[in-house]
Amino acid sequence: AVVSTQSTGHKEKYIDYSQLAIANSEGADDMINRVQTKDNIGIACCLDIKEPTHGTRHSKLMILNTHISWDPEYSDVKLIQNIMFMSEVDSFVKDIKGSYSIPMIVCGD
Repeated sequence: AVVSTQSTGHKEKYIDYSQLAIANSEGADDMINRVQTKDNIGIACCLDIKEPTHGTRHSKLMILNTHISWDPEYSDVKLIQNIMFMSEVDSFVKDIKGSYSIPMIVCGD
């Protein structure tokens, strides 16, 4: 209930693995051909908590979700997508946090 009733604002980052593959391929056509054709995404959302409950030290909560390739024949694509996801999340967290940690809920399939 804290998130839905006491949140005052948020920042989010949409993660498109196809676009990241194209932007970071540096001539690796195999990566583009395998990753770019998959329609998978991730999202990172950082919520500002308006009124932290008693004993809570945090004023933010990060919720992360991703949908990666399902096909067992593309285990390399799953790995690449996870690497891209964690890299983008790391960048997002660094842009948001100060000198404190942010609790995270990480989901995905």
